[in-house]
Amino acid sequence: MRASVYLAITVSIILALLAACAPAAPTAPTAAPTKPPAAPTAAPATPAAPAVTAANPTAAPKPAAPTAAAAPKVKRGGTLRHSKSWTYPTFDPHLVTVPSMPGQRVLFDAPLLNEYNEKTQAFEIKPELFESWSFPDPTTAVFKVRKGVKFHDGTELNGEVARFNIDRMINHKKSYAKVYFEGVKSAERVDDDTVKINLKAPTASLLAMLTGSTGPVGIVSQAAVEKLGDDAFGWKPVGSGPFVFSDWVSDDRLTVKRFDGYWRQGVDGKPLPYLDGIVFRFIPDNAIAVVELRAGGIDIMENADPKDAATIKADPNLTLVELPWSGTIYFTGGTNTKNGVFASNLKLRQALAHAIDRDSMAKAVTFGMGQAHLHPYWGPGIVGYDSSVKAYPYDPAKAKQLMAEAGYPNGLNITLSVIARQPEQRLSEIAKQMFDQVGFRTTIDALERLAFNAKLQSYNFELGFWRPGLPLDPDQNTRYLYTGGGGNWSGFSDPEVDKCMDEGRSTMDAAKRHEVYKRCLTIVQENAYLFTGYNIRENYAANKSVKSIRYQHVLMDLREAWLDK
Repeated sequence: MRASVYLAITVSIILALLAACAPAAPTAPTAAPTKPPAAPTAAPATPAAPAVTAANPTAAPKPAAPTAAAAPKVKRGGTLRHSKSWTYPTFDPHLVTVPSMPGQRVLFDAPLLNEYNEKTQAFEIKPELFESWSFPDPTTAVFKVRKGVKFHDGTELNGEVARFNIDRMINHKKSYAKVYFEGVKSAERVDDDTVKINLKAPTASLLAMLTGSTGPVGIVSQAAVEKLGDDAFGWKPVGSGPFVFSDWVSDDRLTVKRFDGYWRQGVDGKPLPYLDGIVFRFIPDNAIAVVELRAGGIDIMENADPKDAATIKADPNLTLVELPWSGTIYFTGGTNTKNGVFASNLKLRQALAHAIDRDSMAKAVTFGMGQAHLHPYWGPGIVGYDSSVKAYPYDPAKAKQLMAEAGYPNGLNITLSVIARQPEQRLSEIAKQMFDQVGFRTTIDALERLAFNAKLQSYNFELGFWRPGLPLDPDQNTRYLYTGGGGNWSGFSDPEVDKCMDEGRSTMDAAKRHEVYKRCLTIVQENAYLFTGYNIRENYAANKSVKSIRYQHVLMDLREAWLDK
């Protein structure tokens, strides 16, 4: 699965529990940068709150007075044309099954923001429709609701509307958002300006789950939902975002128009958005999207294929931007830790991990867009990630030495189980050559997906490959690492990992939480329960006239985009 869909199951990135009031001012992407665009120094559109420190990460302070700064020049007007290879099953942000869609993001604001700080290379939680927050006790979160926000139908945001939205996310029988809020018990209106969320247990990931990064948490008009009903609302959505729904041609295109009543101001002192409208096209074939991009039929496309990277980079009118914090991992692998030859033999598992030449594997299949990935379920930017944590770089001599120490100086025969699809089958052939080289004489067992799942779930395998993304928050890794977790394909049971993941979930202090999850990762690595291959980063290709493309983790955010034409 791609990382953008995978968020609903898990996704990644360090989410420092920090707060500041306004989203950062926009910037233009440059040709093939290695990091996302940096924010210029400009006065924020709304008063800026001091950042919440590690010593006090659970409260958003009251806004401070803004400071004056020269606003950068932007151009207003024009229609941006975007393409993606997925379509919209509904526009209801709570019930949609494909949440990471940019059309949703421009129609609906979220309770909170999750913005990338290039300087710290970390994501920071900031206010959006919820202006500030506090945790009066470990199982209670209190949020102040932003005043003066109007929905596209003219109704206003208040404490009751906020309560209605949270309740709908956690209790609606068709809610896709509820998977993010398993730790939430209920929501209460305190007054017109305040909503309270009651937790089943201390849940440090709550703030991250309330950001636009997750997709299915957009705040809807309560009046519109109650008037139209769920089905009709899904095709006539009413949010508070900078664009209003205009038209949807099924499996073809979504058209949105400027909302003149938007609450946020741009860097020029006028209300956002800068654009007159956006057309979101559904182009399932990325090769066709590249042709359209080069011909001027679209302005931006998401996730260009690696084989098209050179063509895009060679075009002087285009830029290709990779996201350092997000991507799909090809692959995470694991050995059967319940029974079989690897179960009680740590050195044998370590030998297997050292046998993988990740750099060569990535170069062979990604046209230069892949990078070696050394830490399963963690990556740069995710809480707890630290490159100094034990890893298993390619070292065939070390692999052979460990095999001998494990009791197999002459090697052994093993079976590698994979899903019978690309790229898994091609990768398994490459891995087989690497494994064979050090003495793991490998037979590939390619299975239909359901048969593969059944084989691993019954622990009737030796080692296997699967394809995850990186999480939005490491709490989402619990299902992959916890004893009996639904995604714990290797079947390992480690009380120290269980205890560590529980501690990470309940630790509210940002600095302490990072250290806790770093310890979790260290335990997993030292025991070599899992091994990895390479990562292909999420990316977008765009005409250089498109400026201020932002991201909420894996969700493209075009609310501040503008065209330099």
